[in-house]
Amino acid sequence: MSEHYEMRFCDNCMTRTKNYIENYDSLRNMRGYAAFRCEKCGRVKKMRLRRPSAEASY
Repeated sequence: MSEHYEMRFCDNCMTRTKNYIENYDSLRNMRGYAAFRCEKCGRVKKMRLRRPSAEASY
């Protein structure tokens, strides 16, 4: 299992859970889209990656 995850809201579980990034090693653009898999229910959904906190401050 990938150790790269983000805390995201899952539409299926209706809770905020860990969403693991599928195929993290093959990501080319860290501002693009990736497939996220919910830890609780296993649903896979394509969502935008979050920006680092340093970029959000300016």
